Amino acid sequence: AQPYRIIAPDLPGLGNSETNIPDYSFRAHAFYLRELLDQLNIKEAHVVGYSMGGGPALNFYDIAPARVKSITMLSSLGAQEFELTGDYHLNHLIHGLQTTFFWGLQNLTPHFGALDRSPGVPFSLNFYQSDQRPLRDYMNRFEKPFLIIQGKQDGQVPPEAAYEHYRIVPQSEMVLTESGHGMVFSE
Repeated sequence: AQPYRIIAPDLPGLGNSETNIPDYSFRAHAFYLRELLDQLNIKEAHVVGYSMGGGPALNFYDIAPARVKSITMLSSLGAQEFELTGDYHLNHLIHGLQTTFFWGLQNLTPHFGALDRSPGVPFSLNFYQSDQRPLRDYMNRFEKPFLIIQGKQDGQVPPEAAYEHYRIVPQSEMVLTESGHGMVFSE
């Protein structure tokens, strides 16, 4: 990491973070990130958005552009048309059903504590409460360094999304690997 300071927070609702939060949207995560940087007295940062983290990274740029030195989209979502069906309203319905399923699993079935920290509800709420449609505009306006790292075998975020992000952000650089979505864990 030298000479850099690396901070890798879990998004609220995921990992080891608090799971009972009022807003799981990408926009709210951007405000949480700004609060974290304020608490750490960090004025500007290179921001890496892995997978779903691309939404908060791009929203953070929208709310605090002077604080973003660059963005790296690592197997990251962005343009709406590459998420699930590509249609916001249909995706919203699917994420609502997904959230309901996980909520029912946690609250209506006996699990004896085994599902108390399950990421199912928070994970699906991140998508249900978020809107990817503005992300294209944020990328259109982005004028700083923009790196796209994408696995050709990614089954979660299709490589076509990376190509579209590369097209949208003219100064971007793209690196394609032979990896899948979990490249950050395997490489």
